[in-house]
Amino acid sequence: MNKAVINLSNKDLTPDHIYAFVLGASFSPTPNLPNLMKFNDDFTTWINKLRYTYNSSIFFSKLPQSNADLENSSPVNKNITILEKNLIPKSMRPDIETKSTNSPALELFIQKMKEDVNSSSHRYKNSIPSNLDKETLKAISEMKKWDDIVIRTFDKGSGFFVLDKEDYINRVMNELNDNTTFEKIPNLDAAVNRCKSDITKWLELYHEEPGMTQKIVKWVYPMMTVFQATITLI
Repeated sequence: MNKAVINLSNKDLTPDHIYAFVLGASFSPTPNLPNLMKFNDDFTTWINKLRYTYNSSIFFSKLPQSNADLENSSPVNKNITILEKNLIPKSMRPDIETKSTNSPALELFIQKMKEDVNSSSHRYKNSIPSNLDKETLKAISEMKKWDDIVIRTFDKGSGFFVLDKEDYINRVMNELNDNTTFEKIPNLDAAVNRCKSDITKWLELYHEEPGMTQKIVKWVYPMMTVFQATITLI
């Protein structure tokens, strides 16, 4: 029997399935290639938003800011202010186009970003060699579709159990129904409140102990709002 997996199910494990278990839970297959087309679209949208934000801030800063300014402004500016209030259509605001700005610093930043993206994207144009052979990839894909199987790691050591789901549920229920080990709680709310009370007493008793920090309190009892408000922790 392979030490990496103990098969207690009715499923037949092929050598490729077993090899996938041998790789272990921490093994990471080579990721898929990034979607460069979507990335380029997102990158272009981001650049356009930068330019639009800058151009719009310049454009609207030139508009009259008060009623007095509006009265003293030219008819053209009056019309622009009215249009602004009605959300100026893009076709009527050519100064806010996103093709370029009059900011050398912003355009230099965009240029450097484009150069960085272009220098990096060529690495992903070709396929990345997979660290798994086709047979193992197929085996892993098959295992993902095993809806009638439960795969659990060992409690100690590195390895896996493979069980039929129905068998796994029966095993769990048999353990839970063992009255020598477990006791059914008649009133869940009362039990939870009793547990909270015990935790509160414990925190109040040991809150001055070295190392009892606010972080530990939140970890032990995340809902301890009253205690946090009344006790100063070191």
